[in-house]
Parts: sequence; C-alpha cells; structure tokens
Amino acid sequence: MLHHGHPAGLHVAELSKVVNIEPKKLARILRVLATKHCFTEVDRDVFANNRLSLMLHSANPVSDLASMQLTLLPKVTTALWDTLSQEPHATSNERTDAPLMRALQYDGDFFDWMKAHPEKGSVGPTNLNCLHLNLFRSQSFQRAMVGMNIVMGSNDVLYQYNWDNCKTLCDVGSGVGSFSMPLSRLYPHIHISMIDLPGPIGQAKQFWTREYPEAIVEGRVKLVEGDFFKPITVKDQDIYYIGPFPESERNCVHNWADGDARLILKNIREAMGKNSRLLIHDYVIQHLNRTQVTDAPTSLQLDAAPAPLLANFGMGSVRAHYQDITMLITYNARERSLNEVSDLAANGDLVLDGVLDLGETTLLQFRAAQ
Repeated sequence: MLHHGHPAGLHVAELSKVVNIEPKKLARILRVLATKHCFTEVDRDVFANNRLSLMLHSANPVSDLASMQLTLLPKVTTALWDTLSQEPHATSNERTDAPLMRALQYDGDFFDWMKAHPEKGSVGPTNLNCLHLNLFRSQSFQRAMVGMNIVMGSNDVLYQYNWDNCKTLCDVGSGVGSFSMPLSRLYPHIHISMIDLPGPIGQAKQFWTREYPEAIVEGRVKLVEGDFFKPITVKDQDIYYIGPFPESERNCVHNWADGDARLILKNIREAMGKNSRLLIHDYVIQHLNRTQVTDAPTSLQLDAAPAPLLANFGMGSVRAHYQDITMLITYNARERSLNEVSDLAANGDLVLDGVLDLGETTLLQFRAAQ
C-alpha cells in the first residue's frame, strides 16, 4: 500500500488487484493481521500500513525472514513426524537426516542444497516445487538472518557488554561481518580478526571495501580464511566470539549436534590464551520447573519468573522454543539450556564465568579451566 502510493490505506477491492488475491479472502487475512496489530483497518475493508507491517516491506530484511517462515518451514513440518518416528532418521543427529532434507528429498544438508540450487525458484521434483523459493538463494538467506538479528535485538550486546578492556577479538564464523562492523565502528581500539570459510571471506572483502574500507586499510580488521572444525590459526585473542545467527554455513553452536559443537569449542579453547574469554551469544532455553539443578552462584544463573508466571516467563520466551524447533527441522540441531552449554564447554576445558541476560538472547562468557 505504501509502495503504491496509498499511505492512508486502500480498499481491499483495489488492493486485491495489486496482490492478485480475491477481495473477501484478502480482507479476512488482513483483519486477522490487524487484530495482531500488523496493519490497521482505518475504515470498513480499508487497510493501511503501520510500523509493524512496514517490517514486511521488501526493503526490510525481516521480509525475507517472514517469507522463509511462511513458505518453506510450514511445509517441511509435514515431514517432522516421519523423521521422529521412523528409522534411520529417528535416532540420527546427522544434519542430512533433518526433516527439511527429507522433505526436499535431497542427499545433503541445508547448506549443500543452497549451493546446489543458488538461483532456482523451486526445489525440484517434490511436493514443494510450487513454492517459488527464491528466498533460499544464498543472498536471500543471509538477508533473512539479518532480519532475525533485527527481530531478536542481537546488537544489544554491543552496548550491554563491557568492551573497554578488549584489545583483540576473533569473530568465529564471522560471515561478512554483521557483528564485527558495528563493533569496529563503536570501539575502534579493538583489533578484529574475522575467520570463516573462503566463500564468506571473499564476500566480506567486497562488503568491507564498499562499506568501511578504512578499517581494513588501517589494519584494525583482518579477514582470515579458516574452518572451526580444524585448528584455529588466530591465537591468544582477548575475546573469541560466536554469534547467534549464521551468515555462512559455519556459524552458531545451535546449528550443530553435540559432537560437532564439542569439536568447535575444543578448537577455540586450543587457540585461547590463559587470559582469553569465549563469548557464546545465543538463545538459552529455560526449563519450566523451579527445581534448582546447579550449585552455581546466582550470578551464573538465569532469573526465573515469579509465580504465578511460568518459571521461563511463558510467552515472553516462546521465540526461543520456536527457534529450538526450527533448529530441529532445519539442521537436526537445537537450542540448549545453560547447563547443556556449560557441559559442552567443560568437555573443551572451558568454565562458565559470566552470564549476561540480553532479554531475547543471552551472552555466556567462558574462560580456560585452571
């Protein structure tokens, strides 16, 4: 509506011609959305944009996220029961056995599929071939992840964590640098090494050359090809950072099953110095029971909501649980509880020594075990 020059709204009879949906059906859909405060009904069957609906504008990366959630994932859930109940998928933790890959009938994982179909508008000879999934080109997926970062307020970590004493940082699985670039702008004293696979690093070179070349020229940011399933070549940094959502195929602890996650953390630990810290920025699942299952001090625990609210804040934390199921469907992976992340880290000789609640997400700080 805004795009077509109708900021005050448009009747569904006219709007239906633009979006090619039958007017009465369109009105019913818009009315549901308006009831959720997305769009407003300014007159009978006349709808206008509001701040929330503008998040769905094609210029906003959140629109790519919405497309992903509305086109592919609901269809993929039809394969969920089969992969949960039928062998060999039921007991497998392999990414190639994720419900998404069964639905796509593809022999590989999600990122393999994106590489194999970089520009296809459909997903091949399956029951999903009518979805026109242009969004799952690599670029659109990256935009969707940028959109997810907007939704979850990922940049809060730039303002809530104390960066003053950090002089060197390794952004592990950095992608093009959606975390490192704003960090470098805000804290130019930090020397940043971005490490990722050759593809993302190649894209990062173009991105930084266009958007912030002085950081590269001045030597404040280095782009390093690497793989966190192998020894990490960037050693003894003050901070090693793993962010919440992938711009490339190798990022996020929640994208990987426990065995892979242990290897990632082990390799980071071996690169750390005695005073280094590892920051894992992610969703952390809270259980609904109030039983204390740790002897850790209160400062290393997440707050529980007071009764009669659910201990995990109920709907206030529901997106973390939705994301957990998304990880199951897409990667055969999961979001983890505080204890589960701590146990994985302990296998890599790491000890939790800080918890920062960022509202939507949590920042977990680890040091090398003594």
